[in-house]
Amino acid sequence: MRIIKISKDALQPNPTDEFLKSIQKMRGSGMKEKGYYYSGPEDFLLQHGKHYLSQTLTKEETNYLKKLYYETKRYKMKQCFYNAQSLSQFSGDKIKYVEGYLYSGIIPIEHAWNILNGKVLDFTMSHANNGKPILGLIPAGWDYYGVDLPTKMIVKYWAEHGTSDAMIGNWMEGYPILKEKFG
Repeated sequence: MRIIKISKDALQPNPTDEFLKSIQKMRGSGMKEKGYYYSGPEDFLLQHGKHYLSQTLTKEETNYLKKLYYETKRYKMKQCFYNAQSLSQFSGDKIKYVEGYLYSGIIPIEHAWNILNGKVLDFTMSHANNGKPILGLIPAGWDYYGVDLPTKMIVKYWAEHGTSDAMIGNWMEGYPILKEKFG
């Protein structure tokens, strides 16, 4: 007989999942009644989002990021949408833009970051990680949960508005991403 050990953490509900489900429950069918495909940003994220795992970058990925970081070094605290969107556009299709929620210990917050070969890159949160960006290895207790959005969506938005903004939580424009089925 094989004994499988399950860690205590594996039995705990994930704070991000619980948070999104509670917001979705409070919102109800809200937006769906007004001609939207999704009942709200939480519904969109719960249907299409995923948890990103901590992974070590390869030597090639690290070298690529060092070069790219020095070419694009303009990341600012509290500017996650701008930071992540500009990096995804600058890198072409190599680095992807992800939008969703970050849980770093208190309450999940709306956040944006990048991925390189599925590994988390977050230059915005370096202030909360001893001054170091998150490069593949996610700090213990943190949870990145989001959806990889197409770079062409970001390019189009920037061309039309001349600025960055949330794509999923874009309430000022009536949540356009929620009106049609994604993917």
